[in-house]
Amino acid sequence: MALPHPRLIAAGAALVLAFGAGWWLRGLQVKAAMVKQAQAQAKADVQQAQRTSEAVQQHAQVKTETEIRYVTVTREVEKLVERPVYLERCMDDDGVRILNGQILGTDAPGTGAALPEAGHPAGHDGG
Repeated sequence: MALPHPRLIAAGAALVLAFGAGWWLRGLQVKAAMVKQAQAQAKADVQQAQRTSEAVQQHAQVKTETEIRYVTVTREVEKLVERPVYLERCMDDDGVRILNGQILGTDAPGTGAALPEAGHPAGHDGG
């Protein structure tokens, strides 16, 4: 078996080295792009954090500023008070005479029966 020509071997080796170098350079380019993207994202995050911080500070400042205002409110209230009028019309004349007779301890002449005595069962339940 014959060995390939040395120039062919050198050309193949150069091709493999060129391919490997290209692969390596492309990897470096991809890594560089990723680094740039990460740096840009970090810068954007810092800017967003600064804007958020400023907004929080402004909100806190507005919130702490208070204004004390005294307002006098006058209202008229119409008040109607109705007082019950007590009249002695809950009993008829005969009932009043019997009640007065019991209070005074005299038997008042009347048409009905006398009121039950205190402590009598009929005085509690009416029967």
